[in-house]
Amino acid sequence: MTRTRRQAHRSGAAEPRSSRREMAPRLGASDYTPPMQLLTRITLFALACLPAQAPQPEPPPSSAKDLLEASSLALRDVRTATYAAAHTVDIPEQPNSAPPAASGRVALARLEANDPPDPPDPVGAKLSIEGRLEKTPPTGADVPFHIGYEGRAVRARIGGGDVVFEADPRVDGGDLLDFGDRLVMRKLFVADPFAKEMTADSLERQEDEDVGGVRCHVVAVSYGEERKDERVLWFLGAEDHLPRRVRTHFVLHGKSGVEELTLRDLATNVELDEAAFLVPVPEGAALKAYQRPPEPQRGGSGLLALGSVAPEFELEDAQGKVHKLSEYKGRVVVLDFWATWCPPCRQAMPHVQKLHERFEKRDVLVFGISCGERSDPVATPARYMKEQGFTYRLLVKGENVAHAYMVQGIPTFYVISKDGKVLSASSGFDPKGADKLAEQIEKELARR
Repeated sequence: MTRTRRQAHRSGAAEPRSSRREMAPRLGASDYTPPMQLLTRITLFALACLPAQAPQPEPPPSSAKDLLEASSLALRDVRTATYAAAHTVDIPEQPNSAPPAASGRVALARLEANDPPDPPDPVGAKLSIEGRLEKTPPTGADVPFHIGYEGRAVRARIGGGDVVFEADPRVDGGDLLDFGDRLVMRKLFVADPFAKEMTADSLERQEDEDVGGVRCHVVAVSYGEERKDERVLWFLGAEDHLPRRVRTHFVLHGKSGVEELTLRDLATNVELDEAAFLVPVPEGAALKAYQRPPEPQRGGSGLLALGSVAPEFELEDAQGKVHKLSEYKGRVVVLDFWATWCPPCRQAMPHVQKLHERFEKRDVLVFGISCGERSDPVATPARYMKEQGFTYRLLVKGENVAHAYMVQGIPTFYVISKDGKVLSASSGFDPKGADKLAEQIEKELARR
């Protein structure tokens, strides 16, 4: 600072005008901003300059009810679907009573508002089901099938034959659909898919599981008194919320079982034209109207009715020789459906042996039909009969015949008359049962 300016400063004299212009202007009282208010302004300005952020996604469903609601919403958007399906029923204590396993490809499309006729459509969707039933009675062979419904008539080609059947879905079409209906996941096209589950007695979320490479949330449902013997597990895709598997634990006639339908390679809202739901008639094949065959006669016990014609069968013995029921016409035939693991069966077998010994020199044949063996189906029953000294005839792998004879539990006994009709049908072990069978056999032998 120069001497002149130092003197002016000390004396309080005003500085030259030019010096005041070089200094920052003073703030008046009206221009003062408190520090906190200034900080607020700076913060708001900084936030305004930030780029806009996308809205945060809703949290994924967590409870069992949330999962079912999410699945219901996802299912509403499904117009068409294709998938590979597999269906099984397992009844460990009664394996011969379970229906054959089924597998195949399924395509479906919701019916549009103008599609269903009046009254409402009984099927509910356009369908194409092409697959096979495994080891079906009475031959034990796989049966291929192709079923289609385009909204007017059901068509089916069964067993790869030269006939395509056609039927009205309101009359006999349901019979044709039965071949493949078990492969259809109906939740994909019904109006309110989880209505019953949402009001069930119990909903429980379980550990996630993998189904065909798709991580799935699992919801266990107990339906209450109306379906007290059922507990159902729904496997819902973690990403798309669509069902990939349904597993039903049930009790039927005191026997526990598990039914399961599994979907793989599920694709939704794909383009499907009308031809996708029409079963073609191959060259050389015929299109015929389907007529329902007469129902088999069932007795009060649930077995074949007395006096009904006994179903034909063809089974091998342990040495591989084939036996047909029709070959023994004119003779009385006794059938005992059994398995080595069945205690009542083993109890009954000494009585069956005595029956065989009593009539072996007369026109009576006694067959033990082994079914549902859990190990070697030929060697195991043959070895057991040899060890126990039983000498009546053994037929093996009789699961399909048991199904044809409506066997619900073992042991089950039939007596077939000389003209091939059912004289007697009973289930379970009764110590006096062999005597009752013997009386019926004697009466039949005495008949001219």
